[in-house]
Amino acid sequence: MQNLCAFITYIHIYIIRCVYMILLLISINTQAQQLQEDSLRTKKNALAISSATGLVGLNTALYFAWYANYNTGKFHTFNDNNEWQGADKLGHTFTTFNLGKAIINASYNAGWQSPKQQLLAGSVGLLFMTSIEIQDGFSRGWGFSWGDVAANTIGTALAVWQGIALKNNYPLQLKFLYIPSSIAQYNPKLLGSSASERVLKDYNAQSYWLCFYPKQLFAHSTLPAYLGVSLGYKATGMLGAHNNDAFNTSYYRTQRYYLSVDIDVSKLKTKHKWLNKTLSAISFIKIPLPALSVDNKGVWRGQLLPWSQ
Repeated sequence: MQNLCAFITYIHIYIIRCVYMILLLISINTQAQQLQEDSLRTKKNALAISSATGLVGLNTALYFAWYANYNTGKFHTFNDNNEWQGADKLGHTFTTFNLGKAIINASYNAGWQSPKQQLLAGSVGLLFMTSIEIQDGFSRGWGFSWGDVAANTIGTALAVWQGIALKNNYPLQLKFLYIPSSIAQYNPKLLGSSASERVLKDYNAQSYWLCFYPKQLFAHSTLPAYLGVSLGYKATGMLGAHNNDAFNTSYYRTQRYYLSVDIDVSKLKTKHKWLNKTLSAISFIKIPLPALSVDNKGVWRGQLLPWSQ
């Protein structure tokens, strides 16, 4: 029975991927026939192959990080909306936004620019995270979460809206900052036992940021295009998903909110094409800059860098 459930899990996931790839290839071939440009067709096919390869590779990596130690069982739902003080939900929104943004940008540069095509490209993040949710639904360690689906949808919608309405311009971006925490060592099974695992699992070490760049929305603004303002959120002191009752520790579960400036490094154009591409690729990372913060107890603090607890 366990093997049957595992088989059904992967059948679901690969059906989703196959359906997406069929739609993707149909759109690519149609557009290529209309334009009759071999170079553009090559770019589109390369985009399709890299998208599919990336989905499979990411899913495989996450399987070994999250699911390898959990048996599969009957599909079930799970309400985890009150876990990790919301940090996991922000992680879902951040992930789908940046996956959608990356594929929209790549497809836009390949000539795949109509609203319908941008919508399809932006759905990559939602597709990928839906396949993860299906795996969760068959895992005895988790379950299919409608809260996660909602967070995934919000991230995708934010990317697609800007890709279509603002013609692939992103004045609103979601960013991520990871600074290793000292708390993960007390529950390595849940928070990660290695540096690579903790990037994914240790919510105490993660902060999420909504960044706004006025110049990218209002052309008349006197601010440079790379300069913006950001609102951040960080939850710390968490050894368990809901509470720390099972642990003999003095850690206090805290929520902290930040106001800071930000720099969109993708707008810092240099003379070197490789450097411009590198800056664009890492633009999802929040640069640590001075911030004003307040915690859930109402304690305000000015911080030179936003990673101190």
